[in-house]
Amino acid sequence: MSRYYAGLLFTIGVIEFFIGLLWAEATYPGYSIANNTISSLGSMICQGDQCHFNEPAASIFNSSVTILGILIVIGAYLLWNMQRGLAITLIITGIGAIGVGLTLAFHSAPILHTLVSFITFLFAGISALLSTTIFKNWLRFVSPLMGLVSLISMVLFATGNYLGLGIGGMERMIVYPVLLWGLAFGGYLSREKEA
Repeated sequence: MSRYYAGLLFTIGVIEFFIGLLWAEATYPGYSIANNTISSLGSMICQGDQCHFNEPAASIFNSSVTILGILIVIGAYLLWNMQRGLAITLIITGIGAIGVGLTLAFHSAPILHTLVSFITFLFAGISALLSTTIFKNWLRFVSPLMGLVSLISMVLFATGNYLGLGIGGMERMIVYPVLLWGLAFGGYLSREKEA
């Protein structure tokens, strides 16, 4: 039963975050998925001594990524007895996502935000690689591919090689594969209640 509820939480988390991301992008004037980072949706904008959030985009994004992190942590806890290594990487991923939302919402130091973003990206990719032992179908081959695409994209992003996608486009090459993996993983886990 815990497997079923873990999958349900992962699925809900990915869906609510993706909808929140699209909603925040649509309400942020002049936002470019190629030229703006994902985190800029929730960041404070400062001009001189005047700082403000671009609302409602900031509240939508920061709350959706924080909720995603909370649901990942709870779901990972439910998997603790089934796959401890994967549960640990998922808990770290979830804590990182919570950190992303909180560092943006409370305008923390940019270095701290960069650190929690890196942790989230890294351990989400690792989680996709580790989940291959869970799947008993074709997803055991697709899952590591999604993890590898995300991790390779993270290296390209960190080294400034955006391959013509822009900073925002390359960041999405990190995030989208693991979101799709999370959706597949959640769906697989929750496909039927355990007896």
